[in-house]
Amino acid sequence: MKVLLPPALALVVLLNSCDGGGRAVPRPEGYPRIALYEAVYRSDSIGPVIFESNAGTAVTERRQGADGTGWLTLAYPRYGATLYLTASPATASTLGGIIDNRLERISLNIGGATTELTELTGKGGWHGRVTLTPSGSATPLQILATSPRGDCVVSGALFLEGAATATSPDSLAPALEAVRDDLIHAVNALR
Repeated sequence: MKVLLPPALALVVLLNSCDGGGRAVPRPEGYPRIALYEAVYRSDSIGPVIFESNAGTAVTERRQGADGTGWLTLAYPRYGATLYLTASPATASTLGGIIDNRLERISLNIGGATTELTELTGKGGWHGRVTLTPSGSATPLQILATSPRGDCVVSGALFLEGAATATSPDSLAPALEAVRDDLIHAVNALR
């Protein structure tokens, strides 16, 4: 009987602690889940380029410069974010300078934080880079893509509004991953 007493006592304690009648105890902090946009896309133009953007976004600005440069601003209202895009015409003599300028801007926006880089070549031959800096940046997502002929560069950055930057990185992660997927889709579909 002496041998069975400790296991029997442990079993009684275990069964009494699992009565199922206890109430759930909330965590000290809770973060709301952000409702994600569906992966449904529409075609938008930026200068001479067709850019597929998430159908849930709102076009808040579209401009065309005399030199052929185009600007497109897309709002992601649920995420408190705005995507600023530019399509810049390029020539063999200006392409390197445009790319260097954009890479410098991306580097400054990242500011030494840990960043995920996705490089791909889209179906239309565009070579693209999408960077994701999950925390500590007001511009956590950036894009840079060059046309197969080297005559156009598309660049952009997702800017988080004030309240969004104060939100926990864990809470923003699903939204940032969804926008990253939108940008990867866009590079694949550039034409």
